[in-house]
Amino acid sequence: DSGATQGPRRRAAMPSLLFENHDGCGDVRLRWGDVDLQVINTLTNGFFVAAGLSIATRAVHPETKCNGVLLVAVAWFSAVYHATSAWGGFLLDIGSMAAWAAHLFATAQLACQVVGGRFCFLPRPAERAAVAAVMAACAVSAPFFGFEAFGADPVVTWNIWANSFLVLIVAAALPALLQLHVLGLLQRFLPRIIFAIGIILVGVVFTQMIHVLCVPGTF
Repeated sequence: DSGATQGPRRRAAMPSLLFENHDGCGDVRLRWGDVDLQVINTLTNGFFVAAGLSIATRAVHPETKCNGVLLVAVAWFSAVYHATSAWGGFLLDIGSMAAWAAHLFATAQLACQVVGGRFCFLPRPAERAAVAAVMAACAVSAPFFGFEAFGADPVVTWNIWANSFLVLIVAAALPALLQLHVLGLLQRFLPRIIFAIGIILVGVVFTQMIHVLCVPGTF
């Protein structure tokens, strides 16, 4: 056996596969080797860290604290992606976001159950955990198979993920909002809800600006 006489072979490191979805448009970018660092996008994940730590330290319920910790994880893996612009980093990024959003869905269902609401569709913890896990897996698998199996380009792959993430957020938020309305509490939380939706819309606007300015032929 020639392999036995030659001894163990040193495997070459696989180069990073850059995932150029134009996310770094307008950013300060530093390139060396296979790494493309998006400086601003990487540093601004500090806002996620601050928000996550605020939730984790101020919340009362353990599930809410856990969601804050998951938001810190989103910041970490988003920074990993934007510090490398690699396909593997993108998968880590969306995986953490899917886990956070799926946990948000499960937490919202728990909140509906606590108030005895009609919009609690999953009263048992095992049911909530199972459905949340499946939702997160499907959300990540859609862009993965689009890119790896069907040859979608990075921009299309990102759009697949964006729509998958939107489904997760709507699934988490809609039952909770309906429950607040039924309980007559929607008006009380309306300023916070409007603020949260406004922040999301700002992100959508800037994303579309990236497509308009940096992706020829998108619009």
